[in-house]
Amino acid sequence: MTFKAAIIGCGRIAGGYDREVPSEWSISHAGAYHLVSDTELIAVADPNPEVLKAFCKKWGVVSGYSDYHEMLSNERIDIVSLCLPTALHFEALAAVVACDIRAVFCEKPLSNDLDQARRMIDLCRGRIVAVNYFRRWNTTLDELGSELKSGRYGKVISITVRYTKGLQVNGSHLVDLLLWYMGMPQSLRYLRTAWDDPVDPGVDFSMIFDDGPTAYCIHVPRAPYVFIDVDILAQKGRIVIGQRGQQITTYEIAGDSHYHFPIAAMPRRLETQWRNCTTRAVQEIIQCLKDGGTTACTMQDAFRTLEVCHQVLDLKKQSASHATSFHETDNDV
Repeated sequence: MTFKAAIIGCGRIAGGYDREVPSEWSISHAGAYHLVSDTELIAVADPNPEVLKAFCKKWGVVSGYSDYHEMLSNERIDIVSLCLPTALHFEALAAVVACDIRAVFCEKPLSNDLDQARRMIDLCRGRIVAVNYFRRWNTTLDELGSELKSGRYGKVISITVRYTKGLQVNGSHLVDLLLWYMGMPQSLRYLRTAWDDPVDPGVDFSMIFDDGPTAYCIHVPRAPYVFIDVDILAQKGRIVIGQRGQQITTYEIAGDSHYHFPIAAMPRRLETQWRNCTTRAVQEIIQCLKDGGTTACTMQDAFRTLEVCHQVLDLKKQSASHATSFHETDNDV
């Protein structure tokens, strides 16, 4: 059986990041649908006629629509990718649900508004949804998370992460990674605003985990390049996730021949399975359509990440530098 796919929004993550139609690996939604044999990209929608025309030509899509409502009404679709601006996610998702489409692959962040995000969760109960915090489908990072939880590196002592751009769009990837590895924080602490962008500021903050480490999240302002890394110090070694998750460097504990005390030495570098994360996500969605189950990054996962980011921004507004308790919401997430 071939599952029919459609995309709303024809920007970079939808298909623009792939400079040509991929034959082996992809980092976009269209590329994933192209590579997964069980899916066929049958329709796309974008209000910009030039963007829409170029996208359809590049990806060989016959049906292009300026209005996604028309697309949803006219086409028989099994899975929809939401790749339009975050502020438009809710309306598009509501339209998808109204057409009883079975699966959704949504870009992050889920929403700009927590209440709206809760409503999105309610709308999609019983439906298959994946939210594209794409590192969740990096099998090497998944294995590292399992190793940390199993105690291979001993107790985690401290974490430092650094990011460019804003907290919600770029930094939220790191928040999601920390929640994935460490669980929900016990408390948060606002430190400073490093880049006071009115739409998506860059904020320094810390996440304090119950019976665990403090994670210091540092924004790198005015960097002329995209930068994300994670430095994890544990009892039995050090792990550095670099190159936006494309590389892991591990340092084992060894004795120092000069000073005769243990140090984190002997680095070992490993390229992660960062290619085809979106392809694995689509494969997982298709598997859920066939056999049931949930995805590696659900709406509930994305909501928790959004909730942490919003509480950090609330602390920023209060100009507070004191710790505040973090409470789960009453929403069933």
